[in-house]
Formats: sequence, C-alpha cells, structure tokens
Amino acid sequence: MMTQETAPHIEKITRALGDKVGTEVTEAELREKLDKFLQYGVPPEQAVRSILREYGETGRPAAGGPEDAPTKIVDLQPNVQFVNLLVRVVHVGEREISVRGQAKTIWTGIFGDDTGTVPFTAWAPFEHEKGTVLGITGAYTKEFNNEIQVNLGDRAEVKELEQDALPEYEPTVSERKIVDLAPGIGNVVVTGRILDIEKRTVLARGEEKTITTGTLADETGKVPFTAWADLALEKDQVVKIDSGYIKAYRGVPQFNFDDAATVETLAPDAVPPAAEIATTEPITIGELVEKGGGTDVTVVATLLEVRPGSGFVHRCPECNRVLQRSECRLHGTQEGLPDLRVKAVLDDGTGAVQAIVNRDKTEALLGRSLEDCQKLVEETMSWDVVEEELKAKLTGRTFEVTGNALTDDFGMMFLVRDMTTDKVDVTMRAEKLAARFREMEVSA
Repeated sequence: MMTQETAPHIEKITRALGDKVGTEVTEAELREKLDKFLQYGVPPEQAVRSILREYGETGRPAAGGPEDAPTKIVDLQPNVQFVNLLVRVVHVGEREISVRGQAKTIWTGIFGDDTGTVPFTAWAPFEHEKGTVLGITGAYTKEFNNEIQVNLGDRAEVKELEQDALPEYEPTVSERKIVDLAPGIGNVVVTGRILDIEKRTVLARGEEKTITTGTLADETGKVPFTAWADLALEKDQVVKIDSGYIKAYRGVPQFNFDDAATVETLAPDAVPPAAEIATTEPITIGELVEKGGGTDVTVVATLLEVRPGSGFVHRCPECNRVLQRSECRLHGTQEGLPDLRVKAVLDDGTGAVQAIVNRDKTEALLGRSLEDCQKLVEETMSWDVVEEELKAKLTGRTFEVTGNALTDDFGMMFLVRDMTTDKVDVTMRAEKLAARFREMEVSA
C-alpha cells in the first residue's frame, strides 16, 4: 500500500528503472517488495538499493560539481566522489582512531533533511553543533555493510546557514526489538534490561565528558549502548529509551542516545530476567554474515583449520601486534612478550568465518599454561610445536562458540569469548539446521 513514507522511495525506484517498469516489473510488485523490506526493519535507503540491484541498476553515479543543486538524503548513491548537501546536524561526536600507527581525531554523527538521515564522518575539524543547518559542497559517499555514509574530506566546504533554510526534520518514531536494530536507524524507541554498565570519562572537543556504556538486552537479543550524558542508569534496571539512534562499529549495531532522549524506568517484569536473556541462542554463520556481525552471539560449528600464526607467539610491548622474527612492523626489533592464541576457520554448513581465540581459552583447549608452552618450545627448539598440537586437538571437532563478530574491509572476524564442546548436541543441532534449510526452501 502506498503511504506518505514509502511514496518518495517508490518514485525513486521507478525513475531509476525507467521503461523496465511495466515490462519487467509492475509498480505494484515494487511496492510489495519495498513493503516486505521495511517490515523486516531494513532501512529504506538500503531497501531501495537492494531492489535496484535486483533489476540490474548497479552502475556508479557520476560525480557532481560545485554548482550542482544539493542532493536529498533519500537520493544519495554510494561511491559518488563529489556531492552537495543541505542538511541539519542530528548528532555529532568526537573520537580518536589510529591511522598508519598515528592517533587522529575524527568527527562522526548523523545528518538529516526532510527525506531522511545518513551517517557521516568528518576528517577535518568539525565545529558545528547539533541542530545547525549546513550547506556542504564537495562531500563524497561510500558504502559499508550496505549502508551509505557521507564523508567530509579536505576539499569539502561547510557553511552554517539560517534555520529556515531547511524544513525541520520530523522523523517517524519507531519502536523496535533489539534484533531488528540496524545501522542508520534514527529516532528509535527501545525497551530492555541493562545487563552491565560502566561510567567513564572521555575527551570531547577538548573537554572532559562523562558517558555511560553497557549492554542492553530483551528477549530477542543484546546491543551495546552509549549514553552521551550522565544519566541515572543502573545494572539490571528495565528502561524504555525514546529517541535513540543506531550507529555501527565494524558492522555491529551500537545503540546511542543523549540528553535529548527520554529514559523511562519500567517495572522489572516488563522484560524477562537477566538470567534468562543473558543466555545466547545459537544462530547460523550464514545469518551472522547476512547481518554483518553481532555482539555476544553464539554459533555451533566445526573447526576446519588451525591457521598459521596460531600457538606460541610474541607480541610487541608497544602496540600488542604479533612479532614476525622479533620484528614489529611499526616499532622495529622488539624482545616481545609471550602469548598464546588460536587463529581458526569455523564452518557450520551455512557459511564460514575466521576466529581468534585468546590466551585463556587457548590454555583451556590445550590443557597447558603459557609457561608450560614456553618450556615446550625451548625444549623442542621448535616454534611450531604448540601450533601442531592445536591442529591435532581441535581440527574437525564441533564447538559452541560465543563472542563478538566484527566486520571490516577484510571481512568478518569472530573474537571468541567462550568455546566448548560440552554443550554441543550434534544430532539436535543437525535436526535444527535441516529444519532451517527446509524453511528457506519454502520461503524461496
């Protein structure tokens, strides 16, 4: 059904498809496809791109010029090298990253206009407050995890404009379960129980600021959160947070809110007890890859390979990178600190993912301490002896693995927090997997 919310997106799709509408697909079919995406919580811009890709409209748009009219957010395309914008700052924050081993300050946030919102990153000082209307010339766009992002580089020109230069953005408030949260969603209402919480002080625009971080959970999943204000939040508290927004860190959704959000404390029974929702139900690797990652997720998979670089290693005392022949690529020759790790490939039949297991879990899997492994290496005069033992003990076995799955330009990496064979019922898992495949065949 055509609504005020979907009409601009349908118009954009039909305009891009041209004479394909009416020959290859009808407008009614396009509306049905769009509605289905939106029902599953897919951001509208991502849904539009998916539909266009289905009908072969994947070409990269041409770059614009300084005199071009501003592009509406709903009309942004990925990988455009020059785009002009007329936007309002919905949110902005400062963070420090490492670029080629050097610390660099960047500014990230959300822009909005009367058609929607889009995440942005400014690589040069960005001194514009929330609510400011900006005219931007020479921005560029990229795509990460199927989400368009605006970047402001050295050539971008940013000017503050009068408030009436842009209609006030009035986003639609949507109440969502945690499992339905996706990067780019703004003005969202989330209800959950705080599983863990920590207050810390960060440096924002040269001033110290107290923020609160933690994990929020409901019966469908968990999400890391950051409150950019010193709010009265406590562990195990059940809260309803109105006017938050979703950003992504290496593909994983992060729930953010500030002092503009409304935080309401609910009755303890509004969300299941912590002991019940803290347990993570396994999902398939295929689902995990499709989501682009996740926090505190569990998969049941076979360890196909223990990769080179596993076992007994030395790390740089400056940056913690693994040394190669006593050399750190950033800090040169180092004596190194001993450590243990496993680099593995996990496969459950629906997909595969690389995994990293830390020292504590590697010691448990080996049945040896770090000191025992160091002694073994010295006695045998072989750096590979621990890696070979890991291959013999782990390869081909099925594990239940819990941790964080993060995505970057090189793909997904599963950072293992817990790894055990004790809980794995292979027969039951095979039956569940077969049932899921049957459901996928029926839906197809």
